[in-house]
Amino acid sequence: MFANLRALLSRMRNSFRGPSLDRDLEVEMASHLQFAIEDNLKSGMSQKEAQRQAQLSFGGPQQSKEAHRDSRGLPFLDSVLQDLRFAFRLFRKAPSFSVSAILTLALGIGATTAIFSVVYATLLSPMPYPNPDQLVIVWSKVNGDRNGVSAGDFLDWKRQSTVFQSLCAWTGGNFALASSDHPEMIQTRVTTPGFNDMVGTPFFMGRDFLPEEGQVGREHVVVMTHRLWMERFGSDREIIGKPIRLNGEPYTVVGVLATGQPDRLEAQLFVPLAFKPEQINHDFHFVLVMGRLRPGVTIEQANADMDSVTRHIAEVYPKSNKGWGAAVELGWGLGRQPLSLAPTLRIEKTEPGFSIVIRNA
Repeated sequence: MFANLRALLSRMRNSFRGPSLDRDLEVEMASHLQFAIEDNLKSGMSQKEAQRQAQLSFGGPQQSKEAHRDSRGLPFLDSVLQDLRFAFRLFRKAPSFSVSAILTLALGIGATTAIFSVVYATLLSPMPYPNPDQLVIVWSKVNGDRNGVSAGDFLDWKRQSTVFQSLCAWTGGNFALASSDHPEMIQTRVTTPGFNDMVGTPFFMGRDFLPEEGQVGREHVVVMTHRLWMERFGSDREIIGKPIRLNGEPYTVVGVLATGQPDRLEAQLFVPLAFKPEQINHDFHFVLVMGRLRPGVTIEQANADMDSVTRHIAEVYPKSNKGWGAAVELGWGLGRQPLSLAPTLRIEKTEPGFSIVIRNA
């Protein structure tokens, strides 16, 4: 074993000593050729014939050199070093062209790596939530098309379905966050209580919304992302319980999410979704619905249960719900986000080049 290791190290060392060893080889080959010529002259050959016979017996010098190089070093490493030496000679011959080519390759490789890293992190990698295969999106469906969900349908689904551990609705909008300088419009997700707990989003401090905070008149509480807490509130450790003004009204801060995936969302604030009496109908489809399946429940079983639920709702409300059903689809199963939550990836032209823009709903 040690003999083989020494031989390998010796061959590697010889690969880096190629030029000097080639010169030694040429001197040795010339010496052997001269000895052969002298032997032929002693045997009575003419000078010309002695040289010819010596060269024939010795073989082609180039082939001999290649065979010796292969035996003394590592052919692959020799080839790489030869290419590097050739590239360095070209670089010295045309430095401006070489620098341009190197920068082009570096930018191309860097851009490709950056795109893959971002796409993997936002679209392909498993989401950092417990049991992501249980998270599903539930759509209203009519004529085979997916639609948003009405408040009346959502509340009936929640009461009548048996396959979900929890079911939450959400919508979104922009809220004006007051500050000492000027109001700033902040993308906000309006969710029924328990959404973050259902998904499994960890909290840095505070809590998710309580059930009673989903009632009209008690919904003026807010949860914020860790990024917004740092950027707009100076990492205030005493912020829980303090009021902030949204759309000109006071909201009490009850939670700050942990740093991580929520910071990549456009929505940086979360407020409770409290259905007003006039919103509880089966006609206005304005919310999205996510649920967490009970352990062991399959997508097929969930869809069968929801078929039964929607048929019953259609019998009770034929005018608004005849022909309407529901579709249960994996939300973050297999590490992918649902279509409604998936980031939009686009390349925008800027000065002096292009930029990659990724946005979440």
